[in-house]
Amino acid sequence: MHRTQKHTQCVYSAAWLENDRNTLCTASFDGSALVWDVRTDSREGVVGAVMPPMEGTKAYAVVGSASTRVLFTAHGDGSVRACDMRTWSCVGVLRGHMRWVERLALSPQVLVSASVDGTGAKSQTLSLNPSAS
Repeated sequence: MHRTQKHTQCVYSAAWLENDRNTLCTASFDGSALVWDVRTDSREGVVGAVMPPMEGTKAYAVVGSASTRVLFTAHGDGSVRACDMRTWSCVGVLRGHMRWVERLALSPQVLVSASVDGTGAKSQTLSLNPSAS
């Protein structure tokens, strides 16, 4: 078992990058998502770190696509943030939940987010190609 010691608060979620079993993503209450190469046990990148974490910035879930190199993080302010894994920058924010988003699921064309606000799941039709813009 390997231990990730780069987050400053608890790791709430971990997920393999879609179609890439060598890349693991973690989401933390420190507001960041980290991307790890499990072959080398090294960090590939970090998105969304806020120090110290502000209310609503906790990251509850993470999913990503190896083909599009887009990483999605779910946050305590009800938002889902999309980050370009080539530049490690935020390329969009999806809003619609009133309370924290706790789960994410990703298919090639649809991102589903589930919140604790009683609205159930929301889905978005996605165009996931940051390099095309």
